Amino acid sequence: LKFKKKFLDADSIELALQRAYRGDQREAQMARMTLTANLKLLDPAWGGMYQYSTHGDWDHPHFEKIIPTQAKNIKFYALGAAVLKDPALIEAAKRIFNYLKQHLQSPGGAFYVSQDADLKKGQSGAEYFALSAVKRAKLGEPAVDRHLYSKENGLVVEALCTLYSVSGDAQVLGAAKRAAEWIMLHRGNKEGGYKHGERDAGGPYLIDSLAMARAFLALYAVSAEKKWLKAAETTGRFMINHFQDPTAGYIAGLNDPLNSISVARSVDDNVAAARFFNLLHHYLGSAEMKSAAQHALNYVSLDSVALDDATNEGILLAEQELGAYPTHIAIVGSKKDPAARRLFGAAVAVPVIYRRIEWYDAAEGPLANPDISYPDLGKSSAFVCSAGRCSVPIVSPSGVEQTVIAFQNRPTT
Repeated sequence: LKFKKKFLDADSIELALQRAYRGDQREAQMARMTLTANLKLLDPAWGGMYQYSTHGDWDHPHFEKIIPTQAKNIKFYALGAAVLKDPALIEAAKRIFNYLKQHLQSPGGAFYVSQDADLKKGQSGAEYFALSAVKRAKLGEPAVDRHLYSKENGLVVEALCTLYSVSGDAQVLGAAKRAAEWIMLHRGNKEGGYKHGERDAGGPYLIDSLAMARAFLALYAVSAEKKWLKAAETTGRFMINHFQDPTAGYIAGLNDPLNSISVARSVDDNVAAARFFNLLHHYLGSAEMKSAAQHALNYVSLDSVALDDATNEGILLAEQELGAYPTHIAIVGSKKDPAARRLFGAAVAVPVIYRRIEWYDAAEGPLANPDISYPDLGKSSAFVCSAGRCSVPIVSPSGVEQTVIAFQNRPTT
């Protein structure tokens, strides 16, 4: 479809990269063309992505930089770099991250909402953003919206986990953890939910808790630190208890004074909820979370919803995931063993979004979902599994992705 605005559509590029990773050359070409064209929206001086381009091309940017745009671009340029084997794409992701650090990161580590498109209200930013960083510094910077919101930080944390997966840069993971910890401390409630901002007018809202829950699950996948899985589970239960519509799906909010948001159900939010709860189900082995995922999918699968939003690739992604096992990679070995750490790093680097990555260290006790009994081989090993069946032990980091590629997802029963 042709739109007047050009920007990176997250679900479309994810689906293309997913298919490209499985060998679809046409989808690989489409993904490469999209990511290359979208680079025209990358600020040449500071890094960071402009929000969109007008006039139906990539040459008329709107210069505002908002967090959702930065997050999705970090995520999919990093993923694209790994899938398409293109180092220029990972450099784009790193430049966006550097922009966030230099311009939108608060002293506490959380990230501000956005930076204006114009140095002065009412004046076009075209001349300003054509300048070098040195010349811009002499004039000052466009205003930054210094609100610290749960949703926006959850999006960034999840994106940084993807960047860390591909780059292996510990600084990136550190930034993700720091932002998550700030939001937990300053925006969390006793039940595991998250308010929007400091005041949370009209909240709480589903999207704030959902974004943080997805961030926690992403952190667990790349760190194997059990506290993040526990946080994801706790926030997931908060969403079930407070936002689940009795008929189907999850409502957007609870306490809107006009009672409009409280009864609304967002397609995108329910797609994200279905995908989150389904993956959490696989990590926990929880029938409750599986049911919660299906409850979200029931809403977006309604004819009145799906037919009205027929070009939403997110619905397709959700339906695919609920009907298949995630790519499951398990590391068995001590977290003190360098060989196990290398295997875990190789597992994390596999460029798949729908994945279950775990590290079983006997000293820490069983995994949350002990659905597979792994043999004690006397040395650290990795296993690629699906539907309860696993590969032979993998002892070389290079063998992890090779086995994943050969080990296709299988339908659930």
